[in-house]
Amino acid sequence: MPEQTTESRKRRKTPKTATFHPYAIPASLSLQVVSHPLKIRPAGNLLLAGKETEEKLRMSMGDFHRFPEQVIMDILGFLDSATDLGHVMCVSRFFYAFTSSDELWKQIYLKGEKFDRWLGSWKESVLRCRQSAIDCSIVHSDLLFVPYQNSQVDYSRLFENIIIAENQRRHQVLPASVNIPYDLSIPRLDEDTMTPSLFSSRFHDRPFILKSSDPARWPAWTIDTLTARFPDTVFRQECVQWSLKLYAEYCASNQDESPLYLFDCSSEAMKQLKTEFVRPGVFSEDMFDVFTRHGHSCRPDHTWLIVGPHRSGSTFHKDPNNTSAWNTVLDGSKLWIMLPPEVTPPGVHTNEDESEVTSPLGLAEWVLSGFFNDTLKVTRAEQRCAIGITFPGECLHVPAGWWHTVINLEDTVALTANFVPECKLEEVARFFRNKQDQVSGFHPATVLEFVRRCVAAGEMDARLLEKVGQVESNDDIGELDVQLPIYEIFERLLQLNGKQLKQHKNLWKSLTQQSTGFKFAMDVE
Repeated sequence: MPEQTTESRKRRKTPKTATFHPYAIPASLSLQVVSHPLKIRPAGNLLLAGKETEEKLRMSMGDFHRFPEQVIMDILGFLDSATDLGHVMCVSRFFYAFTSSDELWKQIYLKGEKFDRWLGSWKESVLRCRQSAIDCSIVHSDLLFVPYQNSQVDYSRLFENIIIAENQRRHQVLPASVNIPYDLSIPRLDEDTMTPSLFSSRFHDRPFILKSSDPARWPAWTIDTLTARFPDTVFRQECVQWSLKLYAEYCASNQDESPLYLFDCSSEAMKQLKTEFVRPGVFSEDMFDVFTRHGHSCRPDHTWLIVGPHRSGSTFHKDPNNTSAWNTVLDGSKLWIMLPPEVTPPGVHTNEDESEVTSPLGLAEWVLSGFFNDTLKVTRAEQRCAIGITFPGECLHVPAGWWHTVINLEDTVALTANFVPECKLEEVARFFRNKQDQVSGFHPATVLEFVRRCVAAGEMDARLLEKVGQVESNDDIGELDVQLPIYEIFERLLQLNGKQLKQHKNLWKSLTQQSTGFKFAMDVE
């Protein structure tokens, strides 16, 4: 046995140290505390505040000191007008602090007290005037402090390492024909070399970013240019419907913990905007095109304009109906965190069939609570997980069934569309058949007219017409919580277009090739 040198013995005796992911958020950043404008402090600070402060807080609360903070907030939530909330605001510093919660004033707006100018917060906008800050330093409340802290999160600092790395990779564009191993970063591929055959054989189940050498490949839309074109056009921003001019004011100055996100697929402006871009050729094969027939379409909502201020985004989700998607950033930048279908993201709760998905934390709190770092640990174990940033002109492929969360690092404008490549046809059909309660994007009145035309042409059974006609509303069936015979319609449309689902071929083959007697059985998935 060779003699060991002193240096080698030192190396063997040196204990192993913990290794940290280069993208992990340092604890010193995630634990930074900001100053509240009303000087409200975290609840834990009351332990060190002294008896005098405790007594002042108790006097300010009155008999309400007997109730938990959430109960007090719930009681205030029953107030129906700005006048009522304003009266409570004048009671004491404690109630001034609680009634300054922007979420309460947002609810007042949704109850009917509208405004046409955004003044920086829901409270000031509803009251139509600027408000002076009052010293509420006797108030120690996580219920009030944490949402404000989350609204001040600086993602450019938290994700500095990822931003630097992704900026360095922006110009590392690979031809789709080369072998690209899975790693943490989402690869950037040349759009000109990505063919439908390469996509269906090698890339349909993994995220990638398409880049074009043409600087004019995508429209150069920004919040400002869109506002100049469509200032008074009403768009849907989650729970509100605002003109783009009002929403632009909101984007420029808001303190929401989870800023409103514009998703629009049907406005008058969107009808025009859809004509101003061409979807990537590799994603042009779409089996949902069969939902267009006889000059009428009932296909589910699938192409959206997305606009959001920095800090806005979406919590972990899967795209509807088990579809694939592409998402192109036109202005700004988006951080993507993606996990394969079988890996439930940390901090997300779901039942077995994923009909109920709960993300109890908003984006900022999810990141600051350590779930982002937990996801990085999963990423190291699962080579198919992916994290990346898309910049203007970059188009991300979101594989069907993949979990993904998105954070806008800047004010961002993007286009996105869902589609079904033929290689995913069986999976989507299975989703329609087995998860009818999760189907979304279809509108009953539109489907009814479509089926009526197909029945008149002798292409569909009239019994489908009866099933569809039982639903009167034309809202999204996902919001209505109703079911339509989408699987039967889809199956028939595929047959009319010369397509046969393999699952039915295989079932018929097994039934007709029985060698000993007749036996009927069906697998339940």
